Amino acid sequence: MRHLIFKNSVIIVAAVGFLSACQPDSTTTGQQAVKTEAVKEQDKMGYALGAKMAGFIRTDISNDAFNINNASVAQGFSDELNNNSQMTAEEITKEFAAFQQKMQAYQQQKAAVAREKQVGEDKDLIAKGDAFIAENAKKEGVITTKSGLQYKVLTAAKKSGVKAKLTDTVKVHYTGSLIDGTVFDSSVERDPLLIPVNRVIPGWTEGLQLMDIGSKYQFVIPWKLAYGEQGRPGSIPRHAVLLFDVELIAINPEQEKK
Repeated sequence: MRHLIFKNSVIIVAAVGFLSACQPDSTTTGQQAVKTEAVKEQDKMGYALGAKMAGFIRTDISNDAFNINNASVAQGFSDELNNNSQMTAEEITKEFAAFQQKMQAYQQQKAAVAREKQVGEDKDLIAKGDAFIAENAKKEGVITTKSGLQYKVLTAAKKSGVKAKLTDTVKVHYTGSLIDGTVFDSSVERDPLLIPVNRVIPGWTEGLQLMDIGSKYQFVIPWKLAYGEQGRPGSIPRHAVLLFDVELIAINPEQEKK
């Protein structure tokens, strides 16, 4: 790879000069005008390519880790385009290989710093979740199962004894929130949801089998029984303890219709 990268100011001057040279005069024919427009489009494409390359240098390379002279980049780019390189192909290959090694080491260092930061953040998230679960366990009516799932009966069923099995599909209304009270999902303003008991997060799978038809429970689900270390990007953070208010409306409603 012998392609070098140029600085913004160089390509701006070159592109403006080239565009100026291509302007049609009053005697330009229709055919010449069409050709000129095509040249302009090529100039725009070339300019955009150069701008992208310069942006890469500005954001990823122009820092203390590399300390590359932008003027030398622009000179190398111009010389190579004009087939007038001041370095041999072997020299260019050697220097570019050295650059790649330095870039790889720099990226590895950044990744290590990011991992260390995430480890610290994760410890804080886990500690906050554990503290919330410990405090919630003290509340009246809260029961903690062997797995760590916590539940509380908000509304008891009028008739008990009918519970879902692992192979059933249930019809529910629910509201899900984080420990800070942020609601990330709710079916209450939509239609009830049909859920296969064995195809949801472990906390739900366990909790649904505890409920009677017509009851409403609150589940507090530890992160290991929810979305784990990764969470769900955009809605549920990593290591998130989740709260769900769940109303069990029916078990296998589609089978009952048949």
